[in-house]
Amino acid sequence: MNLKRSLGLVAILAMVLAAPRLAAQSASQPQSAKLADSAYLALLRPLRDGGDTTVDMTALRRAFAATSFYSPYDMDRDDQRGQIWKRLDAHDPVAAAQIADSLLSTNYLDFATHIGAGAAALGHGDSSAAIRHFAVARAVIHSIESTGDGRSAEHPLFVIEPSEEYSYLSAVGLRRSGMQSLSKCGDRACDVLEVRARDGGQQFNLYFDVSLPMDWMTKQFSQGEKETKPAKP
Repeated sequence: MNLKRSLGLVAILAMVLAAPRLAAQSASQPQSAKLADSAYLALLRPLRDGGDTTVDMTALRRAFAATSFYSPYDMDRDDQRGQIWKRLDAHDPVAAAQIADSLLSTNYLDFATHIGAGAAALGHGDSSAAIRHFAVARAVIHSIESTGDGRSAEHPLFVIEPSEEYSYLSAVGLRRSGMQSLSKCGDRACDVLEVRARDGGQQFNLYFDVSLPMDWMTKQFSQGEKETKPAKP
């Protein structure tokens, strides 16, 4: 069976997990950032170190979005995810696992990377590690599903980065089939995607609450403007 095609089935399985430590905090961080990082790491520990997929994943994802690790529009991360699959296609699961481990060290809640890590584990015969990675991926999708049905602006699916939108589509058998636009869900920013089932069917709109990544982007622009403005005499 084609490995990529089989992942959707495998991801419906299992539980438990383990993975590397997140990067150390910089001593130059403001105290508020250090506190947010510490709070997140404390919430993460039962999942990362103990394999407890019953943790409140939505609270954990929100906590991650408050940390200095959070970078929802990291294009280099997208490229690195692609490298996992290139290594797997080249029959080098060990190299694929190394890339996945590096990515998970800075964002342990990354659905797509856990799927790649699970595939790499299967590639070198470690089925227990594969099960652990797929369990985390499944928990992330369940967290997204728990926030709404996505069928209206009143009940959007909450995501903490754009990659989660496409991870969700892949996990539930949907594909983007038309436009993607930025809209509002009440007072929150929303992405609206025109989607349909992978095997066809009626096209419909799916709403994603992207308020956290949009807030992050606004803060980055605001900070950049402050840094480029000349100091007042």
